[in-house]
Amino acid sequence: MIDSDLPLFQRKTYAVAVVQRDTAMKQVCDNTSDEFRACAEQAIVSVGKQNHKFTGDDIWDWIMSKTTIRSHDNRALGPIIKRMASAKTIEATGEYLPSRRRHLAPIRVWRLVI
Repeated sequence: MIDSDLPLFQRKTYAVAVVQRDTAMKQVCDNTSDEFRACAEQAIVSVGKQNHKFTGDDIWDWIMSKTTIRSHDNRALGPIIKRMASAKTIEATGEYLPSRRRHLAPIRVWRLVI
């Protein structure tokens, strides 16, 4: 969705929300250790090779069961997924599933491209 698709009274709210999202993601990314970043990237590739489709919950399950590396913030996975999607390593399927970790909130389903 782009700003011009919204009614006039919502445009500023949307623009502010985008800036806030991007600022928060940058802050989380800046505070994420290289060790966790590498672990998460390995988890994404491993889970993607094991499963045709996967969610962030599947990635967290792999991290929690295969390593002792932990993140400073549960949101640290978001910027890593976003970067890997931008690099065309993974892609969104257009599907959503209820999260097992976030009170059944809908979360995006991904697939490995490489």
